[in-house]
Order: sequence, then C-alpha cells, then structure tokens
Amino acid sequence: MIDLKKHKLDETKKNPREHTWRALEEILAYDVLNDKTLVCSSDKNMHLRKIYNDAKLQAIRDSSLKMKLSNYNALSSGSSLDNCNAYTKDVFISSSDLNFQSLYNDIYINFWRKNTLKNINLNIFKNHDIKLLYSNGYSKSKYALTLSLTLGYFTKKIEEYEKAMLKYVTPQHYIEHVNAIGHLDKIIILSESEAKIIKGCLNQNIPGDICDFMGMFIPGINEIEAKELSSLINEKVNKKETAILLCPENMWQMMSSLKNNKPTLMEMVDKVFSHEIGHLAFYFYYSKLGYHEGWKTIAEKQANWISSIAHDGKIDELIDEICSLQPFSYHYPVLLKHKNDIHYNDLINGLYLR
Repeated sequence: MIDLKKHKLDETKKNPREHTWRALEEILAYDVLNDKTLVCSSDKNMHLRKIYNDAKLQAIRDSSLKMKLSNYNALSSGSSLDNCNAYTKDVFISSSDLNFQSLYNDIYINFWRKNTLKNINLNIFKNHDIKLLYSNGYSKSKYALTLSLTLGYFTKKIEEYEKAMLKYVTPQHYIEHVNAIGHLDKIIILSESEAKIIKGCLNQNIPGDICDFMGMFIPGINEIEAKELSSLINEKVNKKETAILLCPENMWQMMSSLKNNKPTLMEMVDKVFSHEIGHLAFYFYYSKLGYHEGWKTIAEKQANWISSIAHDGKIDELIDEICSLQPFSYHYPVLLKHKNDIHYNDLINGLYLR
C-alpha cells in the first residue's frame, strides 16, 4: 500500500497550495526501470523524461530522474530503504503483490487511454482517516434532525464516486485523482450563519467561488481558518489539514430556486459533496496551473465533470440547472450528457491541461 497518512496535501515550502504527483511519478519510474526493452541507463533516463513530458508532469531535473531510477535499481539489488522517500519505498514494497504488478504494468503501457483496470484491485492507497464534525449551529438546527449525515454515508459515497470515475478516465488520471482524494482529513457540516463567518476568513487562493457556499474544499487549512473552525465545532482543527465544508441550509435555499429539478435535501448533499470531491480530485492540476484569471472557471468545470461521471451522468440536468443560477465561472459545465457533441473530447482534454 502507498501510505498517504505520511503526507499532507500541501507539502512544498515554495507554494503552500502546491503539491506533486508523487505516486504516479514513482510508479512510472519503477516501470521504466523494469522495462526489458530499455537496455542501458541512458535509454531509461530518456524514456522516463519522455513519459513525464507526455504526461505533463512537473518539471524534473535530469539529476532527479537519474536518482529515481538509481534508487529503484539499488532497492532491487537488496540495498537499504533508508535513503529513499516514503513514496519510493511504498511503490517498491508493493511491487511484489500481483495486483500491484498488474496495475503498474497497465499504467505504464496504457499510454493514457481509458479502459482496462476493471478487474484489478485498485485499493493501492492507505488514505487519511476522515473525521466528520458538526458545528454547534448545525447540531441545533432542524437539518440535523432530518438529515442522516454519518461518516459511513460519506465514505461510501467516496467509494461509489471512485468506482464510477474509473469508467471515464485513464488509469493514470485515476491514480492521480484517488491519490488526491486520499488526503481528505475533515468533513465539517455548518449552519448558514457559520458559513458566513467562515467565508470572511477563507484564503481566496482556493478553488471555487465562495459566495454563499453550499460546499467548500480547503486543500490546506491555514492558521486563521483553523482557529475559526475550531471555535465553531468545539474541537481542534489543525493547520494543513484537508477539509470539505458543507452547508445544508444554503443547499435548501438553492433548492427553492430550482424550477426543473426537484431533488431531496439528501440528493443535494450528494451532489454538492461530489462537486467538492471533484475539486479535491483535480487539486494537483490547478496547483500547477497557478492562480491566473481563468483558473476558477477551469476549477469549476473540473469539479462538475467529476460530479457528473461520479453519478454516471444521472444528475447532469440538476448540475446544469444549479450552474445556471450560480456565478459565471460555473456556467457551461462539461457533463457526460454532452458526450455526443463534436467538441466533447477536446473539452475533456482541456480539463486535464497543466
């Protein structure tokens, strides 16, 4: 297993909202080392560079490429694990498992095509332990009495989303998405008034529009956010934790504006939660894109795409109508119902640019 508990989503000092695709990088490096068609080390280095470039992964120095391959080569020869990073160790140790071998091989030879992982055990990550927290205001509200929001409900939803996503993304993209989702630490349910309080202290460099939010994804909670959230739930929230905030009261208000769709409040929670999971799934992408003028529009399209495929397109009409009532960055989502449109594949590919 690749143990994500050893890592936070925000790991780099250069940019506190930035991260690298460590799991995919390490799996591809391991695969290149074991490619029997590549005889000498220079061929392996060149091929790994090409793969990383094709995948548009982060820029990696040639010396770092050589070190990655050197580490795996040393491990294969029986050297100590002490000088390797945690991802390298976990990928190497897992490689003796037949399921992992099949998965690694498929990721390597698939060349970014959708298809073949359906019969493979994909549970390769040891995820963070998710904690569900209710704010004081929400706990006293009527919504707490009518909604059955349990940790089991949310963890089951994540499993359902990931299983559905597998049908529509490449094996490589799947690994990137579940690698990111595995960093989720907290799900926090807030009242409307508490959501307004949090809105005032949120870091603006987070994906999504923070008007009267129904849901909010925070990649790495900062000190001010941690202090405010802790006061609202009477439990310590730590800096650098990854959280999703949900406000059923604001969802209820959105429901009253809908004319063509009549979801239940639980169905709205499902929709909003899958949207925030979509932000988390794509986090590695816009952390690399940087916060340019159009990044929030891209982020919303990415989140709505994940929400769509996570439900096999069954809530596309609901997503579409809600988007039409939200700020412009939400408009014109790319959804599974558009799959027969002539530009559909180009639009999907555009979501994965970085």
